[in-house]
Amino acid sequence: MKLDIIRGPRASGKTTKLRQLTEAYKEAGKEVLDIGPHATLAYIRRRIVLASLQGYTAVTLDDCNADTLKRLRRAIKEIGERMDIDLTIHVVEAA
Repeated sequence: MKLDIIRGPRASGKTTKLRQLTEAYKEAGKEVLDIGPHATLAYIRRRIVLASLQGYTAVTLDDCNADTLKRLRRAIKEIGERMDIDLTIHVVEAA
């Protein structure tokens, strides 16, 4: 499992880049799960596991604050220790 963090100042095109990545996956015939910016960490964890089991290639998460990102990193590490997941998680860090 890979974590791709997209960073930059406000209005620098982070969300646009995330949308472009999503579109590129879809054009290549790959499944992408988009998680809204107000999802709880517990929900995100569940969706990551389910996405991997359902054959998704990537998960996208926009506007993730620093605290959630820190906890997300920990969760990804824990999930990765229990499961072999071939999934890329693209996260836009909130400016």
